Amino acid sequence: MSHVPDCRLPDGGLIDRNITLNFSFDGIAMQCYSGDTLASALLANGQHLVARSLKYHHPRGIVSAGLEEPSALVTVTDQYGSTPNLKVTEVVMRDGLTVTSQNNHPSLKRDYGRFLKLGGGALSAGFYYKTFLWPKHAWHKYFAPIIRNLAGQGRVDPTPDHAHYDKRRKFCDVLVIGSGPAGCAAALTAAQGGATTILIEQDHILGGSLLYSQDSIDGLNATDWAADTSEALHALSNVTVMTRTLAFGQYDHGLIQAIETGQDGDINRAIMWKIRARKIILATGAIERPVVFPGNDKPGIMLANAVCQYIRRFAVSPGTRAVVAVAAEEDRLRAIAAMQDAGIEIAAILSPGDQIISATGRLHVNAFTWKNDKGQRQRTKCDLVVWLDANRAYICPDGRKADISC
Repeated sequence: MSHVPDCRLPDGGLIDRNITLNFSFDGIAMQCYSGDTLASALLANGQHLVARSLKYHHPRGIVSAGLEEPSALVTVTDQYGSTPNLKVTEVVMRDGLTVTSQNNHPSLKRDYGRFLKLGGGALSAGFYYKTFLWPKHAWHKYFAPIIRNLAGQGRVDPTPDHAHYDKRRKFCDVLVIGSGPAGCAAALTAAQGGATTILIEQDHILGGSLLYSQDSIDGLNATDWAADTSEALHALSNVTVMTRTLAFGQYDHGLIQAIETGQDGDINRAIMWKIRARKIILATGAIERPVVFPGNDKPGIMLANAVCQYIRRFAVSPGTRAVVAVAAEEDRLRAIAAMQDAGIEIAAILSPGDQIISATGRLHVNAFTWKNDKGQRQRTKCDLVVWLDANRAYICPDGRKADISC
């Protein structure tokens, strides 16, 4: 089958347009560039619907650009086998990947499980443990397999895994987690002071927010400063730079545990590291707080800095007509500037104090409704909603400030 429409911007980004990679999503052949993540590759091919929700099979799209991604989980098949429940934002693209969506039948768009929401009021948490008690042996024989096929996420590959895995240890004076501006500066300062230093970064390149920032540092634009600092760190003999490495736990006596994933050609698919350090510097940045409102889980509704990252770093346009619901002025202006550079029309910009009513659309957001500070109800068509509520400035439909309890 042919791939879906291309949404790649004609220039810009940190991708290598000279290296084209081939992959497939649900049997549809697609292409991307070296430097893409699976998320940016899918968006570049116009694929916004990538998953179904756990219980009611609601359509799910790409919300973020990092490890905080809550919705877009897929199964990825490569030379090692199939791995389920991978976040599309964390998969670095390489040639020949086969990607399949999960938790749907017969297809992602025409999933029969979507009809479960019609009886959602009767399907309370754990209802099946009280409902399917009889006949005595029917649960294991009939009901459990049916429910397992309707709920849950990916399936584990039953074939033997022949990949290599390893456990290793490291020791250092200073361990820096995160390679944004603070992390890179801290690692460079510590190393130049003579300390043995380890810099851990979950991404495949250093830079963090610098990779899509328009700011300048020491007279250089952010991406050039990140590249120069990365080069300087790699040149120092007392620095170990560990990319593709996720630190997942901090323990007593300066112990950090982390997982390093291998690149193509590496002997080990993954390495579990136990690192002890005299000093640990956490420079991991922050996770954006989304706005909570009816329909906020539809494909096409994305966090503000994620939109900036897809445009600036990956040269991908995530939409054509956007509503901006970003409370913090600095983030709002940054998102608007990025979208204008990408040629995205700004349909509406919400002000703090506006009441968000809902977002509508079946497989993708197509309209957004709100009330302004004068109580006037407004509605506009859109295919992208950019949202962020750092200071709870928007109002839920029931009048309370936006919070998860809404």
